[in-house]
Amino acid sequence: MLLGLLVPPLAAETLYNGIELPKPWPPRGRELTRQPLATPPYLQSPPPTIPIDTGRQLLVDDFLVEQTDLRRTYHRPKYHPASPVIAPDRPWEDGRSGVFSDGVWFDPADGLFKAWYWSKAGTCYATSRDGIRWQKPNLEVVPGTNIVVPDQAQFPRNSSTTWLDLFEPDPARRFKMFTVVIDRSPTGGGDKGNRKFIQFRISPDGVHWREAGQSFNCSDRSTVFFNPFRKQWIFSLRESGKQRCAPLKADQTAMKVNWSNASDLRAVAGKPVKLRFHLRQGSLYSFWTSPAAHGASGGYVGAGGPGFSGPTDTVGPAGNRL
Repeated sequence: MLLGLLVPPLAAETLYNGIELPKPWPPRGRELTRQPLATPPYLQSPPPTIPIDTGRQLLVDDFLVEQTDLRRTYHRPKYHPASPVIAPDRPWEDGRSGVFSDGVWFDPADGLFKAWYWSKAGTCYATSRDGIRWQKPNLEVVPGTNIVVPDQAQFPRNSSTTWLDLFEPDPARRFKMFTVVIDRSPTGGGDKGNRKFIQFRISPDGVHWREAGQSFNCSDRSTVFFNPFRKQWIFSLRESGKQRCAPLKADQTAMKVNWSNASDLRAVAGKPVKLRFHLRQGSLYSFWTSPAAHGASGGYVGAGGPGFSGPTDTVGPAGNRL
């Protein structure tokens, strides 16, 4: 099973509060900057009638306000004196106990706050009655610890999202976890790989997890949430702007390029790209990209050669070697 993004139809969509999403949604090809965001369309042209029969109506902006003489103020939250409330105090945590996205939920089934957090050993689990005093139970997943998803040496975790899905009809899938992992498999150059993707897990209790799928390549700090109003899972995928290649060191020609944060270039398919070459004690005669793992260029080979079976390259670098 592979995870993927659901692409909404191009027709405009009206939300529960009367806001009409522009089409297409989400917007395409918008470059992110650090400049202040423009006034959103729903404030410039609000719906003629705004339904207020769903959820709390928050006054964070003037969407619901036609006129007022009140002044809006914002208050800075304060750390609780007990902070950090989940501190690294177990040997397997090795100084780390951070909710790195992960998840903190109140579970109405047993009246407990539940937290999943990142330690050096993997994903750990804690519970609380009040959200301030936390217990780290001894579990049997890794006996004598509160580890629920131990790290794999070849696939160490990065950010993760744990979701208590109260809309899920199947009890075995009540909890969901989306974890960015790093594929450390050796590259062609012998270095450790850096490809990142999401492992999807499900659980009936938040403790016992089984893997149920994987995503395509993404970057670190990618997260997931469920929009209950639109009934859609939303993947906030961080995408790296550069696919850095691993240095090539060899006395030969027609060498395969390996990428440090991806297994191939599918993440930039259909997008304009720029290539930059840095050479030391080497010469660049030609280069090509190939849709095939064996590296065939698909180009004409002139007079041919012993390794080629026809007028075009269908075998890749193997055709250049005798």
